[in-house]
Amino acid sequence: MHFASGSIVNSPSDLITFIESEYASWMDLLNLEETALALPDGTDDQGRIIMDAGVLHEKQVLETLAAEIRSPTSQTARRAEPTHCARW
Repeated sequence: MHFASGSIVNSPSDLITFIESEYASWMDLLNLEETALALPDGTDDQGRIIMDAGVLHEKQVLETLAAEIRSPTSQTARRAEPTHCARW
């Protein structure tokens, strides 16, 4: 969402935001029109600790998934046998 030639221009992600939360869409509009009124909350120490733990967890899950894909015993590493229908 941004101004162009004095009009508000919405992007596809603005539509998704509106579908998911009319309030979030309204806050985006308020932030666009009156930035000082709609400042997002800052991150406190506890929020930062939780955020860092989440990022670390996601990294570990991605590393585990990547290791499974490279493993010769994983389902994705084996060559798939054609199904009965695929042989016709």
